[in-house]
This record gives sequence, C-alpha cells and structure tokens, in this order.
Amino acid sequence: MKLLINFLICVLLLGNVVFASDFNQPLSSSDKALFQEMLQPAFKLITLLQYLSTVFAVLYLLYAGITFITAGDDNSKKESSKSMIGLTIIGLFVIWGAPYFVNYLLG
Repeated sequence: MKLLINFLICVLLLGNVVFASDFNQPLSSSDKALFQEMLQPAFKLITLLQYLSTVFAVLYLLYAGITFITAGDDNSKKESSKSMIGLTIIGLFVIWGAPYFVNYLLG
C-alpha cells in the first residue's frame, strides 16, 4: 500500500515534467550520433550473444545427430533427436532473424 502511495505521489509531482517533452520534433544528426554511440555496448553484447548461442546450437545439433545415428531401432530416441534438430534450427532462425525483423518494424 505504501508503495502505491509513493508511486502516485511521484506521478502527481513529476507528471508535468515527464509529459512536457515534445516527441514530434525530429532528431538532429548530432543527437542520432550520440544515440548510436550510447547503444554501441548493447550492440556488441547482442552480437556476442548471437555468436555464443550459434556455437551452442551447433554443438547441440552435433549431439542430436549423434543421438539419431546411435538410436538404432529405438524410435523414441529418433523422434526426440528429430525434434531437437528442428527446434534448434528454428532457434537459430529466431536468433539471427530478430534484428532484421526489428529493423523492418522500425524502419
């Protein structure tokens, strides 16, 4: 209850300050450059996570392939391996396709 009261007080006191910004004016080129500079560490982290997840996905594909090959007549292992391979490939498409999708939405 106390948290809700504090939140309402902040909204009432700072509401005029927050809503006074004009978001319709275009950004200047220096503002865009500053924004890009501020986002560089985030872009590097996202790229690192993409490459790390790709390495883990390839290792997981190798594991699924080996499991499929060594399954023999066990159909449950074969189906499990097929599922692992399919889901890993879908995950790779999501990981590498998400930035393009976001750029499409924003651009």
